[in-house]
Amino acid sequence: MEKRVSATEAKIHLGTLMRKAAEQGETVIVERSGIPRVAIVAFDEFRRMKSGRKYEGQEIILRRIRTLKKILHDRLMREGVTLPDIELMIDHAREQRDGQITDSLR
Repeated sequence: MEKRVSATEAKIHLGTLMRKAAEQGETVIVERSGIPRVAIVAFDEFRRMKSGRKYEGQEIILRRIRTLKKILHDRLMREGVTLPDIELMIDHAREQRDGQITDSLR
């Protein structure tokens, strides 16, 4: 579970936020002016992230996602529905964004 708080709120409620992170596994995103700046996480989770180890259930979740993807793909194919190539869509969106940025700099 993830919660977002302002830096001021984090300062006022730091003990409570630390307890929720440590005891309930809640991640708290601390924002300044609406921009995420830091996260408060349980120390075990921090250590896992720092070591590069995967989340214990990650492989199971990924296998389930792949299975669901295949089921969805097969169903869409049976119904004659084709989806656009996501890589092409992303490339196109990036080209548009780059063009907009370039135009705004002129």
